[in-house]
Amino acid sequence: MGFILYILAIKMSSMRKFLLAIINMLFIVDAYAQTDALKLPIINGQVLYTGVVQTPNVTAKTLHKNSQLWIATTFKKAEIITDSQKKGIITIKANTYVPYLIDIPNPVAGYNVEFKILLQLKDNKYKFAITNFYLSTVPNGTYAFPAVTMDLERMIKTMESNKQLKHNMKMQAIVTKSFASTVVTLNKLHFQMLALVNQLNYNILKANANFYR
Repeated sequence: MGFILYILAIKMSSMRKFLLAIINMLFIVDAYAQTDALKLPIINGQVLYTGVVQTPNVTAKTLHKNSQLWIATTFKKAEIITDSQKKGIITIKANTYVPYLIDIPNPVAGYNVEFKILLQLKDNKYKFAITNFYLSTVPNGTYAFPAVTMDLERMIKTMESNKQLKHNMKMQAIVTKSFASTVVTLNKLHFQMLALVNQLNYNILKANANFYR
């Protein structure tokens, strides 16, 4: 009887492991499918938010002034790279913060994201481009872990290559959770950039510094 119970216990244990393996596999497939859920606009291998906006009866001079006001009221520490009213060009480096949420122990609280904004201003229209994204990890203070900086395109390629990793089931589950959480984080960044574009397009046409924020 004891032997039979022992055999049954082994079979039940094996079945439990098998079911856990199936669940993990489903979890992995589901999360890896989220690669396509990345909402970042990728143009020729580069993450790029760009567009041309028509501004009837608004001069390049007014657009330039309003762009300066928008930058001053939107960013605390924007670095001005180019600011030429004559050429109708403004280029800045700016940054934002995106939290990183994951339910396994990790040393990262979020990312400081640096990016470049280029504005080309002409009478009756302007073009904007937001690109050159760099993400720097922000430690959460729980673990001793140095900050790491990576450009966004390289980060996406790393995520893609991680799908090909061959680990045991436990490691796959950890990698998959990290992968899925990174997708969510990058999509948060995407929505922040869309809000920034909407804010730019709304404020650049205003005639004063009473900008919507």
